Amino acid sequence: MSKILVIEDDPVSLELLKNRLTKEGYEILIARTGKEGLELAAKERPDLILMDMILPGMHGLEVTIRLRENPETKEIPIIALSAMSSPEFISACYKDGIAAFLTKPFKFEDLFEKIEKLVGKEERIKPKILIIDKDIKLLTMLSMSLMKHSFEVAFLENGKAFLEQVQNIKPNLILLDLSSLSESELSFLENLMKSSEKEPFSLILTSEELSDEELKKQASKMDATDFLVKPFGKEELLKKIRKVFSNEG
Repeated sequence: MSKILVIEDDPVSLELLKNRLTKEGYEILIARTGKEGLELAAKERPDLILMDMILPGMHGLEVTIRLRENPETKEIPIIALSAMSSPEFISACYKDGIAAFLTKPFKFEDLFEKIEKLVGKEERIKPKILIIDKDIKLLTMLSMSLMKHSFEVAFLENGKAFLEQVQNIKPNLILLDLSSLSESELSFLENLMKSSEKEPFSLILTSEELSDEELKKQASKMDATDFLVKPFGKEELLKKIRKVFSNEG
């Protein structure tokens, strides 16, 4: 997995870059100032740096020059991202060691093309989600929606094959409707979540019977990552799932 350092102070741009790059399979490091970027580049040795040119405290060109002066970071390719697009400025960027330049706003297709030329294309691994829910209609809807967003999905209507599925699929995330498992199965899952020997996976609980506060307590008891009271919207669920994988990354 190629490691990309993003040096960007605008929170909206930063979040968008992080989400899109993570989705493409890249490991993302974040710095919000030039100083942070210099320190992180020297420490982590990323494969590529994406750098906003207008940064607090230190201009992107100054950061570039310092990166080039440091033997530990001088070979790291840098893609400049800037709303400044005069020929003189772009020429100065290339002169000071920028490998590629993109004018804001840019298309992500153009960014990915430049990244691939510099570090290659990542083989994206689809996160695996196991959905356990007795509502067949909801199961079908959720499965189709998540697969459209590039998740690998398996599902169960009840807990009969629960252990077998967990062992065979090795999901990254389990989306569990609490009423779909028996007391003994829930107890098994609760012990599994607290076991240091389990395959690493996250858990999101859902329920139609429990209140928000009750479900929150149950999620805490089972070491679940998050919870959702039914009915919930697809976008609300996707937001929580993306948060899970963003935090893992």
